[in-house]
Amino acid sequence: MRDADDRARLTEAQRASEPRKQRAARAWVIARAPRVLLGAAVLAATLLVPTLTDDYITGLFVNMAIFSVVTMSWNLVFGYGGIFSFGQMAFFAVGGYAAALATIHWNFSPWAGLFFGGLVAGIAGVLIGLPSLRLFGPYMVLFTLAFQLVLAGLLSTVWTETTGGSAGLFGIPVFSFGDADTLTVAFYVGVVMVVLTYLVIALLLRSPIGLGIEVLKEGHVQAEARGISLFQHRIIVFVLSSFLTGVAGAFYVYYFGIITPTVLGLGLLINLLAWMVMGGLGTKTGPIVGAVVGVYLNDYLAQTQEYSQLIWGLILVGVVMLAPGGIVKTGSMLGGWLFALVMSSLREDRERPALPAMATNIAAASRWARDGLVRRGGDGGLR
Repeated sequence: MRDADDRARLTEAQRASEPRKQRAARAWVIARAPRVLLGAAVLAATLLVPTLTDDYITGLFVNMAIFSVVTMSWNLVFGYGGIFSFGQMAFFAVGGYAAALATIHWNFSPWAGLFFGGLVAGIAGVLIGLPSLRLFGPYMVLFTLAFQLVLAGLLSTVWTETTGGSAGLFGIPVFSFGDADTLTVAFYVGVVMVVLTYLVIALLLRSPIGLGIEVLKEGHVQAEARGISLFQHRIIVFVLSSFLTGVAGAFYVYYFGIITPTVLGLGLLINLLAWMVMGGLGTKTGPIVGAVVGVYLNDYLAQTQEYSQLIWGLILVGVVMLAPGGIVKTGSMLGGWLFALVMSSLREDRERPALPAMATNIAAASRWARDGLVRRGGDGGLR
């Protein structure tokens, strides 16, 4: 009998909680619907770029896609994982050179080379991550930056017979698909890469590993106190980031048909860091926005080379001062504020008592006006 009563109370509690769950689900959908719609609209517009623009603009978008993947991958370790790795372009070069050599010597197609470049870069991530991920702060910065500088020296001066030295590797077959234009094929491959990279990172962050990563940002002491394996989470994030960056490096090779040690220059690394910060560290779409804005501004400012560095510096100072969280975080905050303001205004309008349609006597109209004054604490919106 007691079991039956317990089951009945449990059923009643579940029924009582259903409206609460429905409200929570509806609130979740309402909160994310504007972002989903905006993302779908941007993606749909982007797919029309090859049709509506010339080859120069299409090529600019391909560059945006390449560096969007790199900044998203770097943001995974830097912005979410709190791993101060400054060797991201080293994995880009590893993936690019691996794909190029596989195509030259083993006749890999660009499609197989993409995966092979990412795989080799992921293995390099394991080899570098095992000794370096036990380091923190400036020690991690110096270790990964030294790895990138050493790799640049090896590619340009030591492994010259294999890598072509400072001249690099060239004449590599580019993307092709039937009779389609190679630039158009590269454009759509780039779009798919950006979308897949975004989805992989988003799914990872929603998994138990992602929850552990969020705790890691609070500090390794707090994470270990909660029973979270610090090194295990760091190595997973680091290797995944290396793999994705290696795929971007391979894509770079199959788009330009060449790769040189200049991709390991500190100038490009600093640019990528600036774009990532400008877009918004620790956000999913911030690196994409930062890369798009950064590539466009770099191309635009190339016309004024003598002032380009000055203008870039002023832009970065303005972003840091006016939008310290980056473009995405600041835009999201302003958008949320405007959305809340609009919803509050609509709610007030709904709560305002309506004038009775059939009220023809003075007493009914007076009651309506008095209720409006009491509810709104003012003139009730009457003029």
